[in-house]
Amino acid sequence: MSFVVVQELIQYLNEIFPNIHYSLTHPYSYYRDACSYYLFGHCASFARILNAIFPNNSELYVSSSHVLVKIENYFYDASGLVVDVKLSDYRSSEIDDYYMRSVLNKEDDLERKLEDMLIHLGKIKLHDLMELYTESLNH
Repeated sequence: MSFVVVQELIQYLNEIFPNIHYSLTHPYSYYRDACSYYLFGHCASFARILNAIFPNNSELYVSSSHVLVKIENYFYDASGLVVDVKLSDYRSSEIDDYYMRSVLNKEDDLERKLEDMLIHLGKIKLHDLMELYTESLNH
């Protein structure tokens, strides 16, 4: 898996998020971008999204205040690549980790709907990106 592919996929999710969020909350909505949503109370949700899109290549890492996803040798959250991760502050975690789901997550019906849509669209985008990536390697 290419670092560039993961970064492009996260950028895509961030770009489509505001319209999806609005469509699910209209007419009671206000503008919301992915980072303000996922980095302030829903980081576990974004980790579940990446974990579902990259099921064979991802591991979850939980600290006392945040969840990261490790894909190959890099760590990510909704902002993209996270550098200088202090691993002693994190522990490897399973998707159904109680602390991650209960303390680091503001889980609600909206979050589940967002997850489902972003996972579905993210898998389609990943397929497209992998085709482009493979083509570029063959030329």
